[in-house]
Amino acid sequence: MPKSIFAFDTKVIRSPQAELGESPIWCHHTNSLLWVDIKKGKLFRLYPDLSDVIEIQDIPILTSAVLPTNIKNFFILINIDGVYVLNYKTKELSIYFEFEFNNGGIRTNECQISPDGNIFISVMDKNANNPIGMIYEFNVKRKELNCIHSNLLIPNTMQWFGGGFWFADSGRKAFYRKDLNTNEIEEYPVNYIADGSVLTKDGVLINACWGDKCLALYDLNNSMQLIGRIIVDSSQPTSCIFSGIDNSTLYVTSAYDGLKKITTNDGRVTSIKTSFIGQPSNTFVL
Repeated sequence: MPKSIFAFDTKVIRSPQAELGESPIWCHHTNSLLWVDIKKGKLFRLYPDLSDVIEIQDIPILTSAVLPTNIKNFFILINIDGVYVLNYKTKELSIYFEFEFNNGGIRTNECQISPDGNIFISVMDKNANNPIGMIYEFNVKRKELNCIHSNLLIPNTMQWFGGGFWFADSGRKAFYRKDLNTNEIEEYPVNYIADGSVLTKDGVLINACWGDKCLALYDLNNSMQLIGRIIVDSSQPTSCIFSGIDNSTLYVTSAYDGLKKITTNDGRVTSIKTSFIGQPSNTFVL
């Protein structure tokens, strides 16, 4: 276990307890945080500048991702049926691209926007038992969905850094780096169950460790060397995102899914004022 513990000011937000809180994003148009509860079909929106006011909307069950766009109050939602555009103000949900998976035993999981504006979309076994998980690249210009990796249990974390595409398989406790030029893949086993991640400007990957009440920090410039942890007061942190004007405050989502004993902070969001500067998030252009 790492010896370095990063001590930062943390605050648990009095948000609703999410069964499977995931996919936090920061909306720079409105200085607000959005995330989903995959299993309950909820979209949450937090306004830190308005005394942590929280809005809640119903969305389709098993929607696993909300993603930012270039238009204020318009967001991308993704589930096994396809890519949708949400008009947040009117709550209108319109199909952007329809999937044709024809497999009732899978659902979407981690999804992210790539630096070139495409959307990377993962699918997995609904019960997380079989290695049928895949990662697809949705090419926006050609409206094509192409598989780029298969045989995954629980695909998680999608980041681009140093000429590579970094992703994780939670079920195998491993990260992978796919070289964007050669397509060669390197595997990096870890001690934690790697869930969602965010990246700093300096190439530190901050990863939510499912079941370990912490975030693990890995240096992508140095073969994923573990440089320390940030402790959080929720049993199952799921993902994180940088926010704010200086992009240094972390928001961490969590889940109470599967817990025999649910504590007060399980499923809630935690804010952490860090000394790191986050890599700016990619935005989908409508």
